[in-house]
Amino acid sequence: DPMSILTAVLAVLLLAAGWRIRRTGCLHGFGKAETLPLRGLLVLLVVLGHLNNRTGHAIPGLNVFGWETPAVAVFFFLSGYGLWKSHATDPGYWRGFLLRALPKLLLPVLILAGGYWIFQFLSGGRFHGLHHIWYVKCLLLFYVISFAAFRFVPRHALALVLLAVFGYWFSMRFLHGSKPYWWLTCFAFPAGFLFSAGEARIREFVLRRPLSACVILTAVLLAASARIAEPFYMVLGPAVAFCLYAFNGLTRFGALCFLGIRSYEVYLVHGIFEYGFLGNGWPSSAYFVAVLGATLAAAVPLHWIDMKALGLLRRRIAR
Repeated sequence: DPMSILTAVLAVLLLAAGWRIRRTGCLHGFGKAETLPLRGLLVLLVVLGHLNNRTGHAIPGLNVFGWETPAVAVFFFLSGYGLWKSHATDPGYWRGFLLRALPKLLLPVLILAGGYWIFQFLSGGRFHGLHHIWYVKCLLLFYVISFAAFRFVPRHALALVLLAVFGYWFSMRFLHGSKPYWWLTCFAFPAGFLFSAGEARIREFVLRRPLSACVILTAVLLAASARIAEPFYMVLGPAVAFCLYAFNGLTRFGALCFLGIRSYEVYLVHGIFEYGFLGNGWPSSAYFVAVLGATLAAAVPLHWIDMKALGLLRRRIAR
């Protein structure tokens, strides 16, 4: 069972994190410098996992952890975490939020979809459709609900509760069914909000009682994984944060930072190459390597185009 293996690995890492924090007496950060390479690692895990599934497990053992779905859950967690962090440091953050966030979220999709449909037209409809856009739909909805909650609800604690309740209701009402991983992973978004809101006290407790904090989180992780996946994905983000508190090695890898900056484009492009252009995958490592290379290569110019287009749009809005 991939989730059991992943839970065991995380439990070991958490206990090691508690021991390391106790020995060193310090915590590393969990800001942009640390989460940027984490995003690069996560998107790489998503792409590798999806490609290996599409190629009939051309690379044996690559999916032993079943990591693509947990990686998406941590992405949602980081999105919620980052929104609260920006809100906490900037009192006027929500003014004009949608004008800033929605173009950044939707413009890459529109550019990629436009290019795709041009290929569709020129080829006579030979390609197979856009995939993995559900992630964008979930983020879009949570952005709008977050904006409404924190812009118009005067008490922020109540806004957090409303966001968490909405996340649960939305996931159960609209996404539960044929694609259970959708509603399981997207619920990590309000979990990121809640963790970010209490992070100062959490870090204080971890510094005072590192072993106790990590043992408690390990016990919660094990209890969550023994029931259903929904609470497991809620705890997954904090577990990753605790590990980064103790082990700050990701920032050493420039390639992960490079991917992290372009992680959104990599995620969008891999759906095009994996499904849209190439159709059904072939069970071969050559196909695996070809699609992986094409995905990473195409994401770089797409990111450049996105940045230019966003800059132009922002200047137009500013006028």
